[in-house]
Amino acid sequence: MKKEEEKKLRESEEKYRAIFDSIPELVVLLDKKGVVKDINNNLIELSGYSKETIIGKNILNAPFMTKSAQLKIVKNLALRMMGKKLSPYECEFKTKNRKRIIGRITGNALKINGEIVGDLVIVSDVTKERARIDELEKFHEVTLDRELKMIELKKKIKELEKKLKKKTN
Repeated sequence: MKKEEEKKLRESEEKYRAIFDSIPELVVLLDKKGVVKDINNNLIELSGYSKETIIGKNILNAPFMTKSAQLKIVKNLALRMMGKKLSPYECEFKTKNRKRIIGRITGNALKINGEIVGDLVIVSDVTKERARIDELEKFHEVTLDRELKMIELKKKIKELEKKLKKKTN
């Protein structure tokens, strides 16, 4: 009977790992204090860091963490550990080869028997989307500025036309 239970447990763990590693986003499992308990393979592939350099360390000391991300993450982790639901937010991270990554973070407190025991964090790489949004915002700013200049020029032309009309009459 014991061997059968061990087999079922092993199969359950393998199933969990397969699901965990097949999630296309980056997944981080934290305890209540922010210590990394597990990560999926996509995080390893994107960041360039090994599991050994991340698991067992506080998320704030993870090698991919930036100063600006630390502030947001510590605040939001604390809020989630108090049971607050938060909207997704963005943070900047860096890969081992110093590439800048923008991640949209969705975190959920993990509860067992009603007690918060940790945090499940899903990070979507939105670097390309953020770059496109920034480009569109810049384009909008430039076109709006041009439009305002055109309005101003039209006003000046009308004023000049009025003055010219007065002089010719």
